[in-house]
Amino acid sequence: MKNVFFSDVRFIKTAFKKEDFLFDRKSVLFIGRSNVGKSTLINSLTMNKVMKVSKTPGLTKGLNYCLVDSSFYLVDAPGYGYARNERDNFAKMMDDFIFSSKNLKKVYMLIDSRRLFFEADLELAKEIKSASIPLTYIFTKIDKLDKKEKYALDSLIQTLDDEYFLVSSKDQENLSKIRKNIYNTVSK
Repeated sequence: MKNVFFSDVRFIKTAFKKEDFLFDRKSVLFIGRSNVGKSTLINSLTMNKVMKVSKTPGLTKGLNYCLVDSSFYLVDAPGYGYARNERDNFAKMMDDFIFSSKNLKKVYMLIDSRRLFFEADLELAKEIKSASIPLTYIFTKIDKLDKKEKYALDSLIQTLDDEYFLVSSKDQENLSKIRKNIYNTVSK
């Protein structure tokens, strides 16, 4: 499928507190543990290096907004799961964003397919669902799985009731499916 969406993508800003959040357009939020591949995935989806990618986990401190087709925002959240004070700051930022935004249409939670769920992932998923916001899991780095990890992932996804995608940054077919899913979400 030829990509007809995401033809004009621009980085807009980084917001560190509620007063700086953008609520003027529909948005989708990408969250996940540090180093799960959020920025890489967004760059792959947009076919543009709009998000800085670092090998050092935990460098993103605020919500990074990019505007897609002058229509909606892709929002890249800081990773969670490292230092205690960062977890506390992340929790407050997510509470402020999730419960303040009437234009947040979906949350995409990225999970490293080699590590699967941590307690923090499950707690955050529960909070998102309590806010009645649709949640979709994206299992990243599937090209790096060994046989045992593939079996564990297959077993886990059979238990999921939620929508999910399996992706690697090189998998154009699934990237295209995610683009279409985002477009369908913000078009409602």
